[in-house]
Amino acid sequence: MQIAAKKSAAKIISRTLATISVFVIGWVVIPSFWFWVVFEVLALLLVILGCGGEWYLHVHPAGRKKREQDAHHKLESRFIAAVAVGVLMELFALAHTISEGIKLEKKVTLANTRLEELRRQNLELEVALAWRTITPSQRAVITNDLISFVKKHPLAAFKVKVEANISDTEAQLYAQQIVGVLKECGLDAEAVFPLGFWDPKEPVRFGLFFAINDIKSEHANAIAEAFKKLE
Repeated sequence: MQIAAKKSAAKIISRTLATISVFVIGWVVIPSFWFWVVFEVLALLLVILGCGGEWYLHVHPAGRKKREQDAHHKLESRFIAAVAVGVLMELFALAHTISEGIKLEKKVTLANTRLEELRRQNLELEVALAWRTITPSQRAVITNDLISFVKKHPLAAFKVKVEANISDTEAQLYAQQIVGVLKECGLDAEAVFPLGFWDPKEPVRFGLFFAINDIKSEHANAIAEAFKKLE
């Protein structure tokens, strides 16, 4: 009896070690995702096998002979062990799933935070790169200041030119808006888009340039002060 018990214990230990070794090798060799897929499939198969075996034994009860009853009991124990091992494996898989879910949730939260930051930066960039324009409220402030000034001071031969590079479309449109405001105030103004040839050693001029025939006049100062309010 003792020899048989020792042999049985040795078989159980060797099978347990072999099973653990297989799982360790699989953990190292197989990618994590597929390892856990195979792990859960095996656990499910063990549970199905054990439950199916229990049902079979329930439908086919043991005979009256002691040998048949022992064989029936032994087979039933194996099926119960299969269910127990399968459920235990499912618990391990559940623990892994929860752990991975927590990690994934943190990554999603971090990604959403980064996405919101990128959206904010994009909005700031859109505002920074938006074409300049004179809003109705700005137009009202400028015209109110300049019209009242022009009424008090004669224009004489005062003339304003708003220049923009011919290759700078945004500056051209903005220059036309400025000229429109100046004309509305009763000033002699025009938009000029010269086709210039720049020194290749110098940077190409972009933006707006005001050309006034009398830079020291009160009208020039009034225009400068009015348009400072656009900043």
